[in-house]
Amino acid sequence: MKKLFYLVVTVWSIFSCTYNTEKKLLANKTVVAIFDKAEIKDLSVIIDFFNKRICMNEQIEKGNITECYQRYFRDLENISPTKLWGLEISFKEQLQLYHKISDNTFNQIWVISEKKPRQYTFSLKGINLNLFGKYDKFLKEFGKECSIIKEINDTYHAIGSVGPGFWAIKLLENIEQMDDIRFQLVVAIHFLTLNDEVERFEKYYK
Repeated sequence: MKKLFYLVVTVWSIFSCTYNTEKKLLANKTVVAIFDKAEIKDLSVIIDFFNKRICMNEQIEKGNITECYQRYFRDLENISPTKLWGLEISFKEQLQLYHKISDNTFNQIWVISEKKPRQYTFSLKGINLNLFGKYDKFLKEFGKECSIIKEINDTYHAIGSVGPGFWAIKLLENIEQMDDIRFQLVVAIHFLTLNDEVERFEKYYK
């Protein structure tokens, strides 16, 4: 009976967390103007996945999300370049995350493309932000209110990527805004994209 009680509590905690994130997204006019309800539900799953791992990374079991971000981005300022962005995300779990959201939502955020590393004689799959999807439209709209988001999106369009060090500096300057669910979405998408770029190793077939 006790095991059943803990199972119910655990399931309810997960559901409650996702529900609260989804509720915040649905309350934001920028988000609802671009994404439909099914997509917003998927976005809440992405945010909760990332938030859980960033708090685990900082060993804050029940701390608030802002505290997790504050510690992480301060750590990121001093991290060695060889350690990339210092956030351990299991790529196996990330692939499972992709299966929890619809293909439509995935395609509104990302595209899988071909990359040709010099050290291989074959092409690999690579991931990039979809510059013609709803997520890019969201960044443009959010950027009208927030200069850092505009700068980051403009940089991505210009050179195709934004390094983690750049993010550490910019986001630390705006850490007080991390309570904004839109910031959490942008950070989650950015670092999941970086993690995929590094961890994915699949042959590309046309």
